[in-house]
Amino acid sequence: METHKLVNLEYTNIEVMLPSIDFFLEKIKNDEIFHFYKVNHGMIDSIYSAYKGKYNELETDLLEKNYEKISKNIQIAFKDAEWGLSYWHSDSNVEDYLINFIRVLVEVSNIHPKIKTGISLGVGLHTFWGVWEQHNEMQVGRTDVIKKIMNVNKSKFYYAGLFKHYTIKGEIFKLFNLLNELNFEVVFLGPDYLRLYKDVFNINKFHHINIPVRGAANNFGDYIKQLKGIENNTNNKTIVLHSAGQMLSAVLVDELKDTNIWGLDIGRSLDILIKDKVESEPTMYKCWTILDENGLNNYVDELRSSAKIEKMKNYKFTQDWFRVNQFENWLSGFEPNKILEIGSFEGKSTVWFIETYITNDTKSITCIDPWLNYNHSETSLHTYSDISDDRKYDNNIIKDRFLSNIELTGRSSQVNVLHGLSHIELPKLSVNGDRFDLILIDGNHTASFVLTDAIYSWWLLNEGGIMIFDDYGWVHEKNNNQSVPKFAIDSFIECFRGYLDVIHIGEYAIIKKKKF
Repeated sequence: METHKLVNLEYTNIEVMLPSIDFFLEKIKNDEIFHFYKVNHGMIDSIYSAYKGKYNELETDLLEKNYEKISKNIQIAFKDAEWGLSYWHSDSNVEDYLINFIRVLVEVSNIHPKIKTGISLGVGLHTFWGVWEQHNEMQVGRTDVIKKIMNVNKSKFYYAGLFKHYTIKGEIFKLFNLLNELNFEVVFLGPDYLRLYKDVFNINKFHHINIPVRGAANNFGDYIKQLKGIENNTNNKTIVLHSAGQMLSAVLVDELKDTNIWGLDIGRSLDILIKDKVESEPTMYKCWTILDENGLNNYVDELRSSAKIEKMKNYKFTQDWFRVNQFENWLSGFEPNKILEIGSFEGKSTVWFIETYITNDTKSITCIDPWLNYNHSETSLHTYSDISDDRKYDNNIIKDRFLSNIELTGRSSQVNVLHGLSHIELPKLSVNGDRFDLILIDGNHTASFVLTDAIYSWWLLNEGGIMIFDDYGWVHEKNNNQSVPKFAIDSFIECFRGYLDVIHIGEYAIIKKKKF
């Protein structure tokens, strides 16, 4: 099993991951593209200023994805604050960028699996420097804000100060040695002084996209075009190390999510290596470069030694189709004993159900999947239709991966695996008298199959039970209603209108069977 160290965020019991630099180096060696970006006190303070004392309202706005309202509240509260929005972006309309920042922060796990988010309630130096006293109103407010965000976004977060730590310990040179070895195009995007890192790290293929310290939002789209141009004009791999502030870094994260460009939000993480240049470089800030290096070394050693070791189950998933954050909050307080899953694929949803609900030996989950090869077909009711030819999967490999992932949960004995077509297996369950508290319908997405699964599942669902339909919002490229779940789900809900409550309609549709 992989292991990670966990540390608590500043003055809290909120755990975040503290991996060694080898974690990132191995991803580069294995060609696993990632984009690490970080959120520090600055943007957290802006949300605090907008929602001070109104944190339940903040959570509601986050849950309802009312990002425009949140953005406007931040602009009103934080625009003219010292070092606030007006200071950095005085000539820019930042509303769209703010909306994007909040969306990326809240929905990061739903945007792309390559994104790794770092969090700090200070500047990434824990309680050593850059935070208020523990009971200071602002510091307490930072904690309240991040708790609400984490109530909505259940992703695993990293500690934002990782690359400061790697720099303090001299480990950061391993990164650039590897990038040179693998012939990477290394792009620094940020203020003028970043050009100095070419010589600091002896970078072979160095590029610098120079952006102003203030007002960079005005032309940020042009900077992104320059970056993409570098990647398009080379056969080498490309990584961007950016120092553009948290709001614009989120823009980069979103813009690069579907590219082959690696990303590291370095901010000022490397600056202590050139601290002697502070006075001669007008775009450089003293910030943490004034700190004693021995003290910094000791701080990192102490933080690492105090970290808790977490064994990471090495699940293997090739796709990120299961978007739990789209419905998780609608299940708050619901505790099913028996779960039925129609469509398991590699087991990502199965693993989540097991880890969330199968918490003792009396609970179980039943999984139905034919593990057929996916074929392109417009007409046959015995294949998964409208799956393009370039997305065929070998059924044996997928099932083996599913079984391996289930074994890693340690609860495989409580998983009933039915290898077959749902319209054949579901009636068998009914005959056997099986009943379930929670049912996920995520099998064949053709409307006729979805409707068949829904009707069979209805008679298996206990009163008060919940049924979840995947991909309600999916639109077929040929506007063929009968090839998407929505047509079937709407028909099912209408037919059973008096017997169910609609809990939520979004990417997933969630209904609850009434009690009589």
